[in-house]
Amino acid sequence: FPVTLFSSSFLLMLTALDCTPEKYQFTFFLTACPIVFTAFAANYKDGGVTTQVHMTTAKLGGLFSFVWAVLMAYSYGWWLIVPVIVLGAIFYLLNRKYHKPVLFLEYWAFSYPYAILFLVINSN
Repeated sequence: FPVTLFSSSFLLMLTALDCTPEKYQFTFFLTACPIVFTAFAANYKDGGVTTQVHMTTAKLGGLFSFVWAVLMAYSYGWWLIVPVIVLGAIFYLLNRKYHKPVLFLEYWAFSYPYAILFLVINSN
């Protein structure tokens, strides 16, 4: 789990930094870093500091991935806000059904960048 999260976050960061306008690149860095910290605190069920780090970084990753996605929509065209809203609605509905907010927030943080980058790269 840690190796997968770390490597996917690192490789995603390389592509995202190429596609993100320079003045917004810090937002993707703030999206990828919490994913790395979540990877290093993978054993979150033990309680204590590991649980706090895992939960906090998952929440920060979700928040910053949303901010980055909105800024990408602002930079590349407002048509991109539609997938941002659709993905947000899907994760909101899944959370309401299964009542696992941090799990779906992690899914949000990890899938938003991939979906938005896919759309940005294929639109050029």
